[in-house]
Amino acid sequence: MRSTFIQLEDLRVDCLIGVWSHERKKTQQIRVDITVEFDAQNAALEDDLEATLNYADVSRDVAFILEAGQFKLLESATWMIQQWLLAPPPTGLDGHSIRSVEVRLTKFGALTGSTLATVRSHRERTPLKYGVEHKEWGSVDIIGETNRLGFYRLNVAPGQTLPTHYHDRMREEELILSSGLVSLSEDGEEVLPPGRRFAWPRGVIHGYRNEGDRIASILCMDSPPFLPEDERVV
Repeated sequence: MRSTFIQLEDLRVDCLIGVWSHERKKTQQIRVDITVEFDAQNAALEDDLEATLNYADVSRDVAFILEAGQFKLLESATWMIQQWLLAPPPTGLDGHSIRSVEVRLTKFGALTGSTLATVRSHRERTPLKYGVEHKEWGSVDIIGETNRLGFYRLNVAPGQTLPTHYHDRMREEELILSSGLVSLSEDGEEVLPPGRRFAWPRGVIHGYRNEGDRIASILCMDSPPFLPEDERVV
């Protein structure tokens, strides 16, 4: 069995994290170190970026998870990052097969002096399973749900529209992963590049149309986890 290890070291992310009241009012810096194991032979033979992990995309996605999640525990943040990195590609798309992920998060201000608090976790892809909900416009991959957060990948099929809607109770943040998407909101339509982020306040109407020729995906972090009765289609 061939294994390649890609490492991201000393990624710094400013985010809300912690259980104490003062930690919920001001961001603090977290250091992220990640090691991903997978078979990189096809990428090496084809010399093709799409066949391997894009370091910039991994860094972007991890930063989004930490900032949008506003986690209380490093353990929760570590678990959610691993859930995402180990997730298979959307149904119908090819992707690299990650075998394992090790995540190390370091919190600088948790203890006095120079002592650092760190959580380190190693997880294998097998036997993880992910839920999928099929929609008229595509599908929703359930990446991970905790008692206070839901993390989902919305996959909009070519030529389809995720209807405009709003939420009564949820705080929602989204990250555009693919090209071809057009946002639909009260401000009009806008072509969206990959990496564009949105923070949707409660009651704000939004939706997406896929004008591309392949599945286009969006990462979505909801607090609390998604509740069907909380969504109002307009």
